[in-house]
Amino acid sequence: MLTLEQVKNVLRIDVDDDDAYLTLAMQAAEEYIAAAVGRYPASARADILALFLISNMYETRTFTVTADEEKQYIIRSM
Repeated sequence: MLTLEQVKNVLRIDVDDDDAYLTLAMQAAEEYIAAAVGRYPASARADILALFLISNMYETRTFTVTADEEKQYIIRSM
């Protein structure tokens, strides 16, 4: 499980303005992974995948999928 501090550090966010959204994105990423594999595993791979999902939710803030996003090997392999 990731902490808000870890997520903000990875995303290089210094302000607290989006903490509520980041917390929600963290919960959504954990739920997404748990739904895919049955639980949120305590592993570096799960945390990296969660960080990728959180980063994507934070940076794009859209629900559409582009062709580039469909080709993301890291998500399919995990």
